Amino acid sequence: LTVYLASSLARRPAAAGRVLALACLVKFPPLALVPLDVARGRRRIAVQCVLALGGALFVSLAAFGPALHREYASGIASQARSVMTGHNNQSLRAVTTRLLENAPTNDWTPRPAGAGARAAALGTGTILVLIAGFGVLRPRGGIDPDPFGPRLPLEFAAVLPLGVVLLPVAWDHYLLLAVPGLIATVPAVAAERGTRRAALIATAIGAYLLIGVPTPSRWLEAATTGDWRHALLVSHYFLGALAVTGLALAALHRRRREAPPEPTQP
Repeated sequence: LTVYLASSLARRPAAAGRVLALACLVKFPPLALVPLDVARGRRRIAVQCVLALGGALFVSLAAFGPALHREYASGIASQARSVMTGHNNQSLRAVTTRLLENAPTNDWTPRPAGAGARAAALGTGTILVLIAGFGVLRPRGGIDPDPFGPRLPLEFAAVLPLGVVLLPVAWDHYLLLAVPGLIATVPAVAAERGTRRAALIATAIGAYLLIGVPTPSRWLEAATTGDWRHALLVSHYFLGALAVTGLALAALHRRRREAPPEPTQP
């Protein structure tokens, strides 16, 4: 993902698309960057990514046959219909299930997701996508329209964490995928002044601690009681993902606010 960002900023969309495909083959969350690239005009990246993924699938089918792939797809479909409430699953569905149903936090058996938790996850997920989409794609009056400009890393930081937590299964270490984007927010945060700068620095530090520090063992022991407060404590990786997205959107908002107006036509 770091190479993807570097290649994109260097205006090498073919290389960026291929290395993004490699990231998508390792884990699903980077797939969220494909529609982002399409929406922001980086279509060659998206095309190269899709072509590389198609080539990889063709090679895999030729090497291992369709039966193994059907089994794999069946496993993915099964996960999509269920939820695992173990504490290291930081998906939105798992978090809402732990909070609303007092589900055990040390159980990794797939179980049907309750109607209330499903509705809460769907509603919250929709709101998060709309907020991120509006923040990244709303009309850019006065903003540098260059899709390969300095906004690109901030767009990455806003979208990728949601690509992690909106999956049915999002193991805690998946949130390390958001770290390149978190680092990329540093220049925008450093350019702030006053209390806003202090608030954004505190948010950035808090986001890294929420994502990078393992859950204390005493929290895991306490969370077995089914108390929603304990369930929230062990969901700190999920909260870190939201913090990264919020930080990136705040940085994008500043760039919009301070961008020079576009010249008017005579």
